[in-house]
Amino acid sequence: MTDQNIETQDRPITDLAKSLYELSARTTPASDADLIQAAAKYVEGSIPPSELPVPEYDLAHLGGNCPVQAEGVINGKSFYYRARWDRWSLSIGADPIGAPEWTHVEICGAALEAGWMEEDEAKEHLERALALYAAGRPGAQIPPVG
Repeated sequence: MTDQNIETQDRPITDLAKSLYELSARTTPASDADLIQAAAKYVEGSIPPSELPVPEYDLAHLGGNCPVQAEGVINGKSFYYRARWDRWSLSIGADPIGAPEWTHVEICGAALEAGWMEEDEAKEHLERALALYAAGRPGAQIPPVG
């Protein structure tokens, strides 16, 4: 049996191995017990989003104000990031704006603040949501503005 036909909760085992390798590089020394515990947390989804490894992605654009926007590609699927009013969102799919396959939304400040966030902050939000998507976690939804 090769690692290409082993699946772990719809994620290839190679993604798990990569995450464990990255974890072991951060925690020195990492014992076998630490790696086994990390694997269990990865599979069950209990690693906090801020500790998930950032997946590889191509960023075509990040910038602007009201809204701050980003576009790119992850795992062959387009993504669209948008920050406006008091929230930001990331949508992923063949048509991420019109018919997203995965969406994550978070509140981030008072009214009108999100549209003026700095690019570094937007990139942090974007990468955290991309990590959730790559880990197979569901996106979060909140009611629309208005």
